[in-house]
Amino acid sequence: MSLPKASSAAATVLTCVAFLASPTLAATSDSVATQEIGRKNQWVRQHLVAASGQGPGFFSLIYGRRPAAALLPSWNGQSHQNKIDDQRTEHLLSWTDSRTGLVVRCRAIEYHDFPTVEWTLFLKNTGPEPTPVLEQVRALDLTVKRISSR
Repeated sequence: MSLPKASSAAATVLTCVAFLASPTLAATSDSVATQEIGRKNQWVRQHLVAASGQGPGFFSLIYGRRPAAALLPSWNGQSHQNKIDDQRTEHLLSWTDSRTGLVVRCRAIEYHDFPTVEWTLFLKNTGPEPTPVLEQVRALDLTVKRISSR
C-alpha cells in the first residue's frame, strides 16, 4: 500500500486495545490487583512516555522496505500527554519523515483504574508525492508475558 499525495487527504487508521492483565480478572475495577496496575504503568512508561525519541515497541510497519523500528528514531518525534479526567490520560505520539512527509501518529488512552491501554495508529502523507510502499502495518506488535499466579 502506498499513500497518495497529500492533496487527496488520504489517511490510514488502525485501532487496538490492549488489556495488560491476566485473563482471570473479574470485570469490575474493584478486583484489579495493584500489581497489574503497576505492570500497566510500567508498560506506559516504556512504550508511550519514552517512545518519541525512539522507535515504537508496540506497533510496526515496513516503509520503503525498511522497518519502522529502524526509521522512526531518525525522524522528528514528538510526545504529549493530556489528562482527560481523573481516570484517563491521553498520550499523543508522532513521527514525521522530513524527506517524504509521511506522518505516523499514535493516540493512546491510558485508564488509571484498570490495566488497559487503547490506541489508534494514523498514517498520513503530508508530502507532494505518493509515499514509498507501506506494508505489514500492525497496530499491535508486542510480546505479552503472563506471570503465573501459582
